[in-house]
Amino acid sequence: MARTLGAECTVAGACPMLSSEHEASYTSNSAPQNLALLLCRPTLEKAIAEQQASIRMKQKTSDCWAEGLRKSRNFSEDDDAVKEVFCVADMGCASGPNCWRNMQFMIDCIRKYRRMESDTVSETGNGDHVCSSPIQFFLCDLPSNDFNGLLLEQQKYMEGYEQCFPAVVAGNFHGRLFPPSSLHLVFSSTSVHWLSESPDLSSDPDTMRVMRKKIWVDGSYMYKDAKKVYAERWRHEFTSFLTCRKTEMANGGMMFLLIMSSDEARPNQLQGSCFQMLEESWIQLVEQGTLQSWQLETFNIPWHFPTLMELESAINGVSDLRIQQIRAMHTYVGDTYWKQWSNDPDELARRLTNFYRSIVSNVIEKHVGPMNCELIFTRFNDLLEKNLRSRSTWDPYWIYPWDHHAMVEITKEQ
Repeated sequence: MARTLGAECTVAGACPMLSSEHEASYTSNSAPQNLALLLCRPTLEKAIAEQQASIRMKQKTSDCWAEGLRKSRNFSEDDDAVKEVFCVADMGCASGPNCWRNMQFMIDCIRKYRRMESDTVSETGNGDHVCSSPIQFFLCDLPSNDFNGLLLEQQKYMEGYEQCFPAVVAGNFHGRLFPPSSLHLVFSSTSVHWLSESPDLSSDPDTMRVMRKKIWVDGSYMYKDAKKVYAERWRHEFTSFLTCRKTEMANGGMMFLLIMSSDEARPNQLQGSCFQMLEESWIQLVEQGTLQSWQLETFNIPWHFPTLMELESAINGVSDLRIQQIRAMHTYVGDTYWKQWSNDPDELARRLTNFYRSIVSNVIEKHVGPMNCELIFTRFNDLLEKNLRSRSTWDPYWIYPWDHHAMVEITKEQ
């Protein structure tokens, strides 16, 4: 449930994914997110190809101007007027191989389609400059993100990527992070469903009563009033995210967002998934006196999974941004990933526990402390083992209810 006291609001702003020093780190437990990234790659590549074609069309005139400037003023090959840096930002990068592999993929796409476009303008004599011009790649996340662990992997993944310069930027992406008109491509994956903090529901006693044993506002109709508050908070923060990125993007810049979303036909419901076991862990620990009732009643994971309609409405509300495409994507991770442990309930329980712990343990620990957080996930693992051992059929949705995503391509109008 959300806070009853002002100091007890569930805050995500200082709670990134679990760092690499833990067995349940995001680095070691983010394979499901990677499957979503792999599925969106054809759409992302097509978007990058179209952007590069558009950029080259608009640069033909400036290329001719730059060539004349070089000859008249004896500019060098490395002059900024001739060789522009292409800037990419990954918002909510977290840490681990997903981040680096996705960076590699985007760089490869940018270089591939720059090379193709440079072949069509070879008569200007600067095709090689286009292909080899530098790419600055910014990895952005909260200040407490595991940037040290991320950068330790840089050499492993960036070897051979010449003229590509990764850098980290620490800050909340609901605010400004870059100078105006400095970014050409903005990417974000499974991040913008997070709220900076849970909204306050204490002004509505009926909602408080219904939600007092909940740790997440799911899609059930009985929680519609709480869900409405969360939806309003999400729209406000997502609008801030979009407005900041609009300012930071150059004209013709592109945003590609992969967002955990809700299917209007089947809204996420805790009652239909193993995530309910995490909620039950809290309830049992309260009943046995290990946790205080107020700790459960004032906690709620600050998430909102928007529908496609909510996304479209929010984006259309920001001037100078245009939706190029928005569509749903199903990952079916329950079958494509988790089913490989269907015959080993204890191992599946351990992996599910580590997966959820990698994502939400920092938020929980901030609320109840490290010892109680450990007890919650130990109980969660025990409940999962018991439930999985008793199941006679495989239910992919019960295992993983988060397989609905939205892919959104947005451009800044010129």
